[in-house]
Amino acid sequence: MSIPVKKINYSYFPQPQPQPQPQPQPTGEIAGLVWNDFNANGVKDSALIQGASPDVVFVIDVSGSTSGSFGGTPVGDLNGDRAANTILDAEIAGFIALNQQLIKQGLGQTARVSLVQFDSTASRVDLNPGLSGLQLTTNPSADNNNNGTLDIEEALKSLRAGGGTNFEAALQASESVFNTLGTTAGNGNLVFLSDGFGSGNFTDEVTRLRARGVNLSAFGVGTGASLTQLQQIDPNAIRFNNTDQILNTFSGIGGGKNTLEPGLAGVSVYLDLNNNGVFNAGEPNQITSTDNPSTSNIDETGFYRFTGVSAGSYTVRQVVPSGFTQTFPNAGSGTNITLTPGQVIEGINFGAHNPSITF
Repeated sequence: MSIPVKKINYSYFPQPQPQPQPQPQPTGEIAGLVWNDFNANGVKDSALIQGASPDVVFVIDVSGSTSGSFGGTPVGDLNGDRAANTILDAEIAGFIALNQQLIKQGLGQTARVSLVQFDSTASRVDLNPGLSGLQLTTNPSADNNNNGTLDIEEALKSLRAGGGTNFEAALQASESVFNTLGTTAGNGNLVFLSDGFGSGNFTDEVTRLRARGVNLSAFGVGTGASLTQLQQIDPNAIRFNNTDQILNTFSGIGGGKNTLEPGLAGVSVYLDLNNNGVFNAGEPNQITSTDNPSTSNIDETGFYRFTGVSAGSYTVRQVVPSGFTQTFPNAGSGTNITLTPGQVIEGINFGAHNPSITF
């Protein structure tokens, strides 16, 4: 006789459920530079921008010829005029890069930037249309209408090409900006971009600006730009033949024409995990770089970058080189930051001064 076998319904027994696996958080980056602070003022001085609280006037040629195409790394149609990679697009990209560099230098809240556009005539651009009247300045990092685009970038991207090329009108409008702001000697900066031959006799405007202590920098954009005229504004004026040259000069703190205080190579920058002011074994560190012409900057001396950094709070410090004292931040200080997942924090800079080294 066969014995019936009772079947067991295993569905009554709970089955093990897969456990959720923790998802890795994206890591971030921390970057900056160490520079040779020759005059120990805690500011990375350059030939392009002077002053601890600088006023910077961007002067941009929007004449009809700036609608022509321009070579080099493509920058796209920045002003939405349906023509990509024009001379005007390259000028806009250059000034955006310069504005970003001001932010990286720690001047995002202290510098005042203005914009003068010129063709046959010149005008000072309103940098906060939401307020009544003409707002001549904004801070490099300001976004007053909270639309996700910096004020100065939004103004630059609104420009359109058309008209002639009047240098005198451009310099008169720029002079009026400095007069209205009451810019003090040593804090005024004018950066002038043009692609052509300018009209007008502007010798007297240049003379007055120099007498005021304004730092004048001029650049030709394209092979049609007259260096003879631009060198009346800035004896060291140079010509940009492609977008890479503009971006290299305007975005590279240590690069080319604007170098006064170079970066320091071979300096150890570390994350002071126990915040004891001493570089201990096991603490992450990076050594500031030497020249690296393979990158987008002309000169990478003094730069460092931590990658793969987990979110959290950190104190970043430099190991001050022998014979130097730290000038920025204050001697003995580090920079405290809080890194969110995937965030990139740049501009964590350090100044170092050696009294035996001067300009």
